[in-house]
Amino acid sequence: ITFLVGSVGIGTSTPFAPLQVGTTTGKNLVLSDTAAAANLKHWLFSSMGGNLYIGTSTDAYATSSPAALTISNAGNIGIGTTSPSSQFSITGSLSGAGNQSYQNLTATAASGNVIGQRIDIIDSGTTPSYGLYVDNTGGTNISANRVGVYATARATVGSAGNPAGYLALSDDSGGKTYGVYGQGGDYGVFGHSNGNGWALGATYTGTTDSGGLDISSGSITTASLIYSRQFNSAFSGNMIHLDAADGSGSFTGNFLNLQNNNVTKFIVKSDGTTGIGTSTPFASLQIGTTTGKNLVLSDTAAAANLKHWLFS
Repeated sequence: ITFLVGSVGIGTSTPFAPLQVGTTTGKNLVLSDTAAAANLKHWLFSSMGGNLYIGTSTDAYATSSPAALTISNAGNIGIGTTSPSSQFSITGSLSGAGNQSYQNLTATAASGNVIGQRIDIIDSGTTPSYGLYVDNTGGTNISANRVGVYATARATVGSAGNPAGYLALSDDSGGKTYGVYGQGGDYGVFGHSNGNGWALGATYTGTTDSGGLDISSGSITTASLIYSRQFNSAFSGNMIHLDAADGSGSFTGNFLNLQNNNVTKFIVKSDGTTGIGTSTPFASLQIGTTTGKNLVLSDTAAAANLKHWLFS
């Protein structure tokens, strides 16, 4: 211990502050509650390699690894990490007790994009990475909706004609790309509209291949890939409404093309011609077959062996 005029040095002979503690062991200052339970007595403050570390210590004076709090000499703050790479870095998870946990962010700008919170991921690996991963499966609540991400925005159209979106997700990196990727026990993506709008909207701006909506499964056996239902109302509209060339465009394709293993089984073309068993109908209705049974008219209530008339 060194005493200079107005300064005290512990572990140093040249203190330049009222109290300076120097050490080579990384334990500059320890605050202890000697009456606390086992391994809950000590908090440690340490200056090492230009960084400030705050951590705990066991009764045997073994320090926590990593430190509970790290402040680098660049001003970066880290929780659960000894090498924070940004102004605030967290390794681990955030949780809130009680009904709600808020992180209030305010962002304003006179021009340009306004971003409330931005998450940048630098991924150089080969395994999946997530810009935002939300798990709302814990607990016992089964009586109300459970939402992974709930987003609201100003539900009006901008002055430049740009629609206001509640939630917009995009990805243009390698591998498969998804605008919105949903995976859930009941609904992968669920849309709800209270007014005259659409519960789910899709716009495709490409010119070839792909399309506005892709529904696929590599595991389905007996369920329905597309299931449309109406209930609890008097309904007189269309279960499926297809309107091509709505506006200034033109349409010479197919309204409907049902295929099995890439072979057309039923097709409705833009001019209204319909083909069953052929992909190139040249009449209002054309039926193609290799079995010799093109058309059968049946009276299912007739007597035995009197039900069917066959056209071939």
